[in-house]
Amino acid sequence: MSAEDVSQSPGAQRPTSVTKSRLPPPTAPLPAPTTSHPRSSWRARSSYGVVMHDFHAKGMFQLTVCRGDRVRISESCADWFRGHVINRAGSSVPAPSGGSEPARVSGSADSEVSGEGVFPRSCVHVTGSRKPDPTDQLPPRRCHDDSVINEVSQVIEEWVGMLPLYARSRRFAEYRELKERIGSLVKRRRRLVEEGNDIPEEVSRQYRREMLETIEEGRILLGLDVLLRTSESGLADHLNTGAFALYERHRDLTATRSQPTQIKQRGSSSRHLVVEFQDCKLTTHDPLELNFFLYSPESDQVVSTSFQVKLSASLAIMDVTQIGRLQAIFANIASFDHLFLVCQLVRCCGLHEFGGKKGHVAASGARQFRRPFAVAVLPLEPSAFESTRAIMNVFAPTGAESTFGDLHKRLCEAHEQLTPGTQRLGTVSISLRAHHGTTRQLLAREPELCNSFLIHNMREVSPNTPRNDLYVTLSHGEYGQDTKKTSNLEVALSVRLDTGEVLPNCIQCGSEAQPEFRSMVFLHMALPTWKETIHVRVPAEEFSRVHLYFEVRHCSGKDQKVLPHAFGFLQLAQFDGTVLQNELHTVECYKPPREVQQGAAYLSARERTLRYRVCVHTLLTSTQVVQNVHLLYLLKWKKHQGELESVLSRFMYADPADIVSGLQNILPALFQILDEVPAQREAVFSALTLLFGHVSDKNSKFHPFHSDMDTFIANSFSSSSAYLLLPRSFCDAIKDVSNPTRACDALKALYYVVKFSLASCHAAAAAEAGPEAVAEAVAAESSPGALSESEAADAIAGETGDREARSRNWSLSNMSQTTPVAELKKLLLEIFGALRMLVQNPNPSLVAAHQHAVSNLADTVSLLQDIFTPVELGGCLCRLVNAIPSAPETPPALHTAKLLMMRRFLALPFYAHDPSVTQQVLSMVVRVLRSHLDRTLQETWDCTLVLGTLFDTAQTEMSEESRVLGLTEVLSLLPQLLKVRTKFLRRGAVHDVASFVGAAVVAGTRPANAPPTRTDELLMQLNVLLLQLFSLVDTTGFSEYICSPECMDRFVVERKGSNPSLLRSQSSRSGITRAVGRQASGPLLTMISSAASSYAVKCFPASWFAMVMFQHTALLRLARMMLPHLVEAVNGFEEHRELFAHFFALSFDFITHPSLALEHFSTTKQTTIVERYGSDMRLEMCSVLWQLWEAMGPHQSVFVKEFIGRVLRLLLVNQPGIQDTGIDMFISALKHQYQATGSFKAVRALTIDALDDIAAELADYAKEASGPADTSHLSALEGYLLSELESRILSNSLEISVGAAGTEFREQVAALIADLKELLQLLDHLQRFPDTPEWEDERVSATLKLMDYLEQTGQNKKYIRHVHALVAHHFQRSNWTQAGHTLLLHANLLPWEPRTDQFGSYSATRGSIYLKAIDYFDKGKAWETCIELIEELQYHYKARLFDYESLSKLLHREATFFDNIREQDRFVHLFALVGYYGQGFPSVLRGKEFIYRGYELERITAFTKRLQNKFPKAKMLRPTEAVTDEHILGDGQWISIKTIYPSSEMESQGQKRNFPPEMPEEVQRQVISNNVDVFCAQTTFRKSAVKSDNEFKDLWTLKQFYFTDRKLPGVLNRAEVIKKITVEESPLENAVAQLESKIQSVQQIIRLAEKNPEKKIQALSMALNGVIDAEVNGGVKKYREAFFNTAYTRANPSHVVLLEQMIVLVKSMAQVVNDGLALHAKHCPENMKQLQQKLERFFEKFKAEAESMALP
Repeated sequence: MSAEDVSQSPGAQRPTSVTKSRLPPPTAPLPAPTTSHPRSSWRARSSYGVVMHDFHAKGMFQLTVCRGDRVRISESCADWFRGHVINRAGSSVPAPSGGSEPARVSGSADSEVSGEGVFPRSCVHVTGSRKPDPTDQLPPRRCHDDSVINEVSQVIEEWVGMLPLYARSRRFAEYRELKERIGSLVKRRRRLVEEGNDIPEEVSRQYRREMLETIEEGRILLGLDVLLRTSESGLADHLNTGAFALYERHRDLTATRSQPTQIKQRGSSSRHLVVEFQDCKLTTHDPLELNFFLYSPESDQVVSTSFQVKLSASLAIMDVTQIGRLQAIFANIASFDHLFLVCQLVRCCGLHEFGGKKGHVAASGARQFRRPFAVAVLPLEPSAFESTRAIMNVFAPTGAESTFGDLHKRLCEAHEQLTPGTQRLGTVSISLRAHHGTTRQLLAREPELCNSFLIHNMREVSPNTPRNDLYVTLSHGEYGQDTKKTSNLEVALSVRLDTGEVLPNCIQCGSEAQPEFRSMVFLHMALPTWKETIHVRVPAEEFSRVHLYFEVRHCSGKDQKVLPHAFGFLQLAQFDGTVLQNELHTVECYKPPREVQQGAAYLSARERTLRYRVCVHTLLTSTQVVQNVHLLYLLKWKKHQGELESVLSRFMYADPADIVSGLQNILPALFQILDEVPAQREAVFSALTLLFGHVSDKNSKFHPFHSDMDTFIANSFSSSSAYLLLPRSFCDAIKDVSNPTRACDALKALYYVVKFSLASCHAAAAAEAGPEAVAEAVAAESSPGALSESEAADAIAGETGDREARSRNWSLSNMSQTTPVAELKKLLLEIFGALRMLVQNPNPSLVAAHQHAVSNLADTVSLLQDIFTPVELGGCLCRLVNAIPSAPETPPALHTAKLLMMRRFLALPFYAHDPSVTQQVLSMVVRVLRSHLDRTLQETWDCTLVLGTLFDTAQTEMSEESRVLGLTEVLSLLPQLLKVRTKFLRRGAVHDVASFVGAAVVAGTRPANAPPTRTDELLMQLNVLLLQLFSLVDTTGFSEYICSPECMDRFVVERKGSNPSLLRSQSSRSGITRAVGRQASGPLLTMISSAASSYAVKCFPASWFAMVMFQHTALLRLARMMLPHLVEAVNGFEEHRELFAHFFALSFDFITHPSLALEHFSTTKQTTIVERYGSDMRLEMCSVLWQLWEAMGPHQSVFVKEFIGRVLRLLLVNQPGIQDTGIDMFISALKHQYQATGSFKAVRALTIDALDDIAAELADYAKEASGPADTSHLSALEGYLLSELESRILSNSLEISVGAAGTEFREQVAALIADLKELLQLLDHLQRFPDTPEWEDERVSATLKLMDYLEQTGQNKKYIRHVHALVAHHFQRSNWTQAGHTLLLHANLLPWEPRTDQFGSYSATRGSIYLKAIDYFDKGKAWETCIELIEELQYHYKARLFDYESLSKLLHREATFFDNIREQDRFVHLFALVGYYGQGFPSVLRGKEFIYRGYELERITAFTKRLQNKFPKAKMLRPTEAVTDEHILGDGQWISIKTIYPSSEMESQGQKRNFPPEMPEEVQRQVISNNVDVFCAQTTFRKSAVKSDNEFKDLWTLKQFYFTDRKLPGVLNRAEVIKKITVEESPLENAVAQLESKIQSVQQIIRLAEKNPEKKIQALSMALNGVIDAEVNGGVKKYREAFFNTAYTRANPSHVVLLEQMIVLVKSMAQVVNDGLALHAKHCPENMKQLQQKLERFFEKFKAEAESMALP
């Protein structure tokens, strides 16, 4: 199954991936070999092949090949082949060569269809020397028959396709993670494919397991389905794995997502660090020695010895054979936290000063000294493993060399920063990799590491790892008695025997073993601090004869020589036989003797002169020698047999670390004493319990050594009396209630007491029965691990009987007739009896013993299967559990321990096959759980774990008979489980119990990213248990339980005030009918409501594929089992309405669940789901749903209101069976509604509501996806729903049982179809436009049309919902005025009456809407509208509510609005006429004209650019350019934009719009530009071809008035033009209009100047000058010339009235100017007096001309 098969969960946001089932072709191969390559690099070969992947030539000499081509290969070189195509795929036509190399004639007889060229080796499947036939079937794309390798190949292909998507979207973190995993998969896959059977089976399994783990980690990273695996690497689901185990694996896997994958612990505490040296960049003239080691600043301790790299003076690796292989494994690291990798750089040179001249080194052959140089450190934090390459900054001390020993410590404290007294020299580059598991597993996974240097943890002993390592740390030096002080000291360390002979190769210096270690030399320092650690390896048998020899040497700087200064030694063995202690030792160094001493005479010399002291710290890590004298006495107990009791007593006080380290030696000694000295049984037992306690404690650091214990039992343990002595001593200890400590110690060791007893019994039983009986016992075992025939023959012959039988762990129950087995069984029964007495003892001092007894017995139960039969073991355990108190006052820890023990033994299948044992065990389990399930959170948690284990065993292990019998017992817990689930569901206040994997929680409860609470996880566990129970119980047992009085009692008792006996007496019916009688439907109702809520609370994250599918399977099975009960319950419908409602909700949720939408998945995933889970489960649920719906009959109308939307949603599913169910239910509802009421208006209204809701959901989904809504759903719904209604009803194909009213029924259906068609078209029209600012007008317009439809059809609630949705839309875009107008649409529906609706009383609701609208209009500066609303509210508050307080606030606010009108500046909005021409526009715009209201202060150019951005392909017409048929009918897009101005209907009729003269001009502008539905665009033109000297004589005006369908501003920012009127004005009419406008303008300026003369005097001067100055204005003279002559009046007799009006206007102008001059003379400053005089002179002329004007 491919990686893509089960990864396409609906709604998952992930990049589109490649879905082909093959590896991608090598699009970027290595550079192809060219003719410049030496010919010797090509190897001749003669073979054929078939091209598996396309390859397109990209360079010279390359050959293009396609999949399916047959090729002949003539040569090969590295990753390339040279050859030619002999048959093209599917054609015999020759194809040209892809490269530029000339085609060459081949010497082969093959038919060549292309020139010769090179192509990648990876593209070709080589068929050998056989020439492929063109008819041969193309080899499969899969590269291997192994299913895991095939899946890995497909995953690699899929992920490689995702890499470019991540790169383009700049998701670099995911890119790096995915690329790293691809590399890991490719590496392991390549090795499995290439080496095949050469790889050991263990390594092959490990590789496959790790590849699958890598795939699953990648799935979690990408948010895909999480696939669990079985032990055979197949997919794990509830069909092959327990459901609760699946849940726990999913939970644990999800919880590890936050851990760094590079250092994630996977079931092992062992971690290893692989360090590989890359290069070193710094300035030096000497050879360097780089020592890498681990250091812990917290403890100030070196954790490991050094990994040494030697470089030459040019920084090249000295040993060229080590190039590319300089890597080390730092093994068995407990944790990387607070750990540093230190690189200590040492120069190998003479004693010249640091920084000397280049080349200043000792002469050839001169002595080289190790000189301190620099240090680099690197913290081993998770960030250090994000990249395989790490850079370490190198720092060197700038002062005295005395600080060098502690330099790494100071750098670690400073976090790699430059510290005082240091300087940065350069960098050291390394690669880091962290690994888990054992060292053996690591080397098996990566064999290339086998040659690496393995460095163990200095202070840790690993299980099953023999160690004998001595670590010596040179600390510092001190002066002795000799006053002679010498500097430049070097300390040499060697290992010598007591004969003086030097042991070779005992000192490990890096990767090399040397006879001597030489320390660093500190220049001019007599007391240096070295702090160098030396690894010493001494054979264990030589420790008593070995000592460490120290020689202190003086180094001369002149001649580069060394002189002995002092010597000393340190014995490794002490006088009592133990070895050197782990502590600081002072080695006294003496003056060397003048004469050469023979052997090791210095060891016994007495007269010596103390000259120097060397302080060293030793650390011994050994499993072979001991440092504790008490352990030594125990190991040599026969020499101290007289004081054996004292030896055993002192053993109890030994260091646990020493005890565990010597486990393999201590255990044989103790059991030997137990066998040979029975008198010391109690003392030996105490020693064993101490040892067992250290290892069995899972919280102890010694727990990993349990593998050493198992190894000892399997290979070395041979005691034949321990099975008698250990159980007896154990019983004595726990019966001694006066000593609780002794009892606790014994109970801690219970597991190993039983295990060693069983092993001893094995040995004794085998010895008594003989080899033949052992062989028969082995043959009786049915496990796959039984002995082979040859092994059985060896057992009979006695050659391997005892050892092999024990290693195979044959069951003692098959040899129960032997005396040892009978005796041990009797003793174990006695132990069970003693344990029962212990837990029943109420003594408070035994509380800890009770807990240890129960918790340790839980681990021991699995061992007891080896000796007890299922009946015996079940009886023992049940009696013990029953003896454990369950009272609330019992310590909670004991409850937890008891439930844990129950879970442990329920996981064993011993009770799963015998029905009697199953019933016995489960009866006890039910009784215990009933008392603990609903008590405390911890006890409920533990009970769910017990039940989960029980259900898993029933699912995977139990026989059918046992399962039926056992689950009948467990069903009695169902009411309590449902009650507990309901309680925690309410308490948790969690909307989504899967919130800890990313889903949101209810706002206000806790942060969305908060980790899951215990309640969340407990709720999920309860869901799993209920689903498991529903899936396991059989139909018969379920029905019997539902009908049982016990079931009714347990469910009814939860209802307040219910009397179970009374209810039973009231329910006289029998069987199913009685189960669903009055009040007795509680069981079904509770189960169905719980099941229905499992979808509402999202039991499992969508990525938990196995659990989600299990949930569906269980709920489908529950629905099937409940269907007969529900059909029967229809007879008492009124009593069970809630029951049916919950079941319908469950069914609809099931059918529409995204994880079952097979049509959205790939073909492979569809096939996988159908094959593993049967047919499409939705179809089965549809069958159940239809059966119940049909059985409802006339009661269907009751559920129409609640479920009609769910029914219609079935039609959206692209599955014919589901759609048929939906349409059947809809038609059935119509029929029954008509039969009941004679119409189906209610269904019609509900259908309209449901369709509107569906459209809103589609829009919300599109908004979340940041794209346009998918209108195909609405189109499909329209097509299917309406066509089915027409075909089934209108075409008379459906038999309608409505009597004579059939025709009327069809007429109503036809009307319904017409209404629904219109609605769906409106909804489709709305959804076609994206919710973006560019398409805002279209969306608002479509919404208004939909609202008009809803208002006409009486859907006021939906209408109001759309109103407020539109208000929110305008609010988000700060369209305040539009938001206010939209909100008033709701207010217009509400009269000022005291009636109420869902929002409250009509009056109060309308008042609150007005106040909110006033807020919006205030923000939009539409203060006039605010005042209008306030005036209406005033009457409401004053005359109806008498709410004077609110009225006062309202009036204050009104005053504020008046102040705003008077004081604040407001700018007129642009109005533009826009025409859309051409067939390229949407139908809502095509061929239409609109008036747009622009933004405040927006210019026509900015508005035009907005439309250009919206329609980038449209062409803009010039404002004066005419629109032609080409524009209207063409396929392109043309837009015409003109500026237009507000007008009125009066002006279109030739009437003037007058305003009071006192109205300010700003107010006039606002009045003109608001509430406008008539606009005007005017242009001037001349009819005469010859231009006149008088501009007034032939200046005509063309006015075009545009009437719109709505007023602006309003809900919408645009209005469609519905009518146009064209008006032509004569020159005289133009002149009259200009005069009127001029008079009003001057009057307005005069009024302003009167109020504020200082600010407005300048404006008044300019206005008067423009009117009076004849040269500027033209004066009255031109009016006379143009109009006041006989010729004009004769030609235009109807204009006499206009001429008279002009005379009046000119005279009025004279009067206005006169008033203005008077005001100007009064207030003009001195510098404007001359202007005043000039204006007065010109005014006299103007006045005279005005008075002389008369008709001709």
